[in-house]
Amino acid sequence: MNAPAKAKHTPGPWKATLGISETDALRCGVTAVRGNVEYLLATIENGAPGDFCETEAANARLIAAAPELLVALKGLKFACQHMLGYFDAADLAAFEAASLAIRKAEPAQ
Repeated sequence: MNAPAKAKHTPGPWKATLGISETDALRCGVTAVRGNVEYLLATIENGAPGDFCETEAANARLIAAAPELLVALKGLKFACQHMLGYFDAADLAAFEAASLAIRKAEPAQ
C-alpha cells in the first residue's frame, strides 16, 4: 500500500476563537494551535445579521473541526471499503458522499 500523501493544508489542531483581536472583540476566527501560540487562519464574517455572532461562532467551530473530521472520514472510508458488497443503497450513498467530501478537501494530490 502506498504511503498517504502529505496534507497540503495547515495541520491541526485548529481552534475556533471569538474576539480575534483586542480591537475586534466580536469577530470570530479560526486559529492553528502550535504549543502556546495560535496563528490566525481565517476570520469569519457576518453569517446572519442580528444574531449576535451565534452563526459566526458556529461556522468557526465547524471550520476548526475540519482537520479532525477529514482524518475521521478517511479512516471510516478505509474501514468500510471491504464491506461494500453488503451495503444497501443508503449505505452506498453515504460512502459516495464521504468519497466526494474527501475529494473536495483533497483534490487530486
